[in-house]
Amino acid sequence: MALRVARARLCRWAGLWPTRVTHLFDLGREDRLILLMAGIAAGFSSVFGTPLAGAIFGLEVLAIGRLRYDALLACLAASVVADAVCRLWGIHHTVYTIPFVPPVTALGFGSAIIAGIAFGVVGMLFADSTHALSALIKRKIAYAPFRPVLGGAVTVLNVPQYLGLGIPTIVQAFNGPLPVYDFAGKFGFTVVTLASGFKGGEVTPLFYLLSTLAPRLAMRWATSLRCRYRCSRGSALSPCSPVRRTPRSRRR
Repeated sequence: MALRVARARLCRWAGLWPTRVTHLFDLGREDRLILLMAGIAAGFSSVFGTPLAGAIFGLEVLAIGRLRYDALLACLAASVVADAVCRLWGIHHTVYTIPFVPPVTALGFGSAIIAGIAFGVVGMLFADSTHALSALIKRKIAYAPFRPVLGGAVTVLNVPQYLGLGIPTIVQAFNGPLPVYDFAGKFGFTVVTLASGFKGGEVTPLFYLLSTLAPRLAMRWATSLRCRYRCSRGSALSPCSPVRRTPRSRRR
């Protein structure tokens, strides 16, 4: 929890310093927005060690669905420099080892599109569930300090794999599918934690959710494709192939 809050505070701090700079140098609103986007990009890059993703995140975070191309150079430069500074200070991030990289095919590209849609739906459900539960808690508990008490009481259970950042589970997901309850447990505990007032760190839990969901989707998708292939070839092992009964031999 402490590491999650520290990461969130670092990203927020990186986005707050442009306000001071604009007041100091008397810059305009557009310059302030560009500096703000560059600061967010730098914070994301330094926290996760992903300069390219940090630059894209900084470009779209202020206007979801749109990209501010006038801030592209600033976000990219700030993101790359922030990651380089972390490396020079000897700060290393988690290494995720991919066993193999499949070849680029039309089937793989289509599967990636379908997976992207599924992941987007999960992200939408995660955000909507958090907002809905937060609104419910605010209606039921008027005194704000009692809300984290409720959330802490729920998350006091001894399930460390669902309460932390979950990086070991993310690493394990690259080696094979995980139980479905890992996805459900992390989803539920994270929604309760955020909705009850514990702020900080929504990105890494989403990495956890999607990394545990992806192998399951891959297995189901592969099973479906194998079934369709066998049906098209008329394999006897296919559940949709016609069953041929051999006639019984006549009794003498």
